[in-house]
Amino acid sequence: MNPSLPLSQEEVRLFENLFLETCGIRLDQKQHPFILLAFTKRIQEKGFQSYQDYYHFIKYHPEGDGELRELIDLLTVMDTHFFRNKAHFDLLIETVLPEIIKRKEKTGERGIRCWSAGCATGDEAYSLAIALMEVLPSPSDWDISILGTDINRNGLAVAKRGVYPKSHLAHLPQTYLNKYFKREGSNHRLIPEIKEMVQFMDHNLSRDPFTNERMQALDLLFCRNVLIYLDERSTRRILEGFYHCLLPGGYLFLGHAEILWQMDHQFETILFPQTFVYRKRVSAGIIQPPCFGRKELIEARERSPLPVLRSALSMATQLANEGKYQEASDLLCRWVAEDPLAVEAHYLLGTLWLNSNRFEEAEVQFKRVLYLRPQAVMAHFHLGTLYLRKGRTREAYRILRNAVQILEMKPKEEKVEFCEELTVEFLLGACQKLLARIPKGGSLNERR
Repeated sequence: MNPSLPLSQEEVRLFENLFLETCGIRLDQKQHPFILLAFTKRIQEKGFQSYQDYYHFIKYHPEGDGELRELIDLLTVMDTHFFRNKAHFDLLIETVLPEIIKRKEKTGERGIRCWSAGCATGDEAYSLAIALMEVLPSPSDWDISILGTDINRNGLAVAKRGVYPKSHLAHLPQTYLNKYFKREGSNHRLIPEIKEMVQFMDHNLSRDPFTNERMQALDLLFCRNVLIYLDERSTRRILEGFYHCLLPGGYLFLGHAEILWQMDHQFETILFPQTFVYRKRVSAGIIQPPCFGRKELIEARERSPLPVLRSALSMATQLANEGKYQEASDLLCRWVAEDPLAVEAHYLLGTLWLNSNRFEEAEVQFKRVLYLRPQAVMAHFHLGTLYLRKGRTREAYRILRNAVQILEMKPKEEKVEFCEELTVEFLLGACQKLLARIPKGGSLNERR
């Protein structure tokens, strides 16, 4: 066959349905040009004459499952590094882990269980191990379980070796690099104490059950920048599974561009100035995470020449963390009433109301953000997902298309305003993925 020929629409649909059925991944040839290269590479290596011949081999031949795994290994993305998304790991080390440890010590427990789902080459799972080593007062006195899973076998092979090039360590604090790695030529090898803390296994989030013993009774579950590539049905199933895997009060860390579709009744959103996380709802009596004391903030505001807005935003996030959503929104409303140009306050108010299912109020705030700052792509993104939730697909298409146009003009590695560590390249992919679900006519292209 001619390897330069594109897939026909019929062939695209065949493989798209195949991947949806087997791993919940939506293929998007425009977003992932390497898809065509991966297909042609495997077809040439296996000696097939057409895409359809290759499809029928995967679908019906006894060896088709093995070939599908080879193709999945080529297509799944493994772009990651240690301590990716600094805001998440700062929050983990400074707030979340101390709260978990304090809670465990109060009950006499000495065990912490973590799962890095979609761990790629293991960087995230090992980052969790390093974080625990840094925070636990006596790590050897604790029973620590860290599981890393992924569908990509090549990534898991790298994870199990525990040897990484410099590109994976660029965001790792130098003290951690010196403490937990040994130089090995141009690479760095993890010390045995960290490697032994983590176990890896092959797992398909969309298809495999969540029954492994290490997936149960979790304190922490990281699944960042995975769900954005999956269809809505798979996302709902996975989030439902995550909910049952977590202990009450357990934390779920998702990527900044990932939304809990209609799962808000099960997870509560914990807001911080630099980021947010989700927590499985708990009954009264669970120790709340120590965030920002109002008294300290007021005193700091009186002493410091920093803008008063920053203190107001911090106070609002503390109130939200305490479950006082109305007080938090009241504070922000008072502030924007006094200063209608406070775009950060409008944005935080929008995210607070969005995560509280107050969609009309959230829409108003994100529109005000865009009025004040038309290039604020996170406001475009949130509005687009909000419109999709409400079935307003024509508006969703328009607003997400605007976001794509803005993002395509920016450098790929530039950080996105309002979301530390989120790059233009990633948010662009997220917006394109959502757009792929909406035909230009505006009716949602649901696959059930």
